[in-house]
Amino acid sequence: MESWAIQSVGGKTINFPSTITTVHNYVFGSNCTGTILNIDRAENTIPGAPWGCAGLTINWNGTK
Repeated sequence: MESWAIQSVGGKTINFPSTITTVHNYVFGSNCTGTILNIDRAENTIPGAPWGCAGLTINWNGTK
């Protein structure tokens, strides 16, 4: 997923499927306060988390 691909996410819930394998820095822009990201992958299998988004809560929910 490219940088700045998802913007204005403050306070929202976002779900990434297991097919997402790469996330570039600042994919969420700069406002991530209160944002929850559910990722259907094993913990830390996508390098670089939280991708420039300090207020991001990440739930790694998968096994791959």
